[in-house]
Amino acid sequence: MTVSLQDNDKISSKIEVTYFDFAKLPDEVREKFESLPTKVNFFRMLGHSSGAFIPFIDFTNAIFRT
Repeated sequence: MTVSLQDNDKISSKIEVTYFDFAKLPDEVREKFESLPTKVNFFRMLGHSSGAFIPFIDFTNAIFRT
């Protein structure tokens, strides 16, 4: 399906994302988050999945630092 927009049409969205309280996560996850040089919001959202947080950050570092 193709959506055609006219010059005067607008697309807008508002999404509220609650970030996880990293103080409530296991120490190794919290320490990994605190060691990040840049704490982008996407990484804050990953706090909802503490089991995936460290592997994902390690994977991201492997891609962008090598």
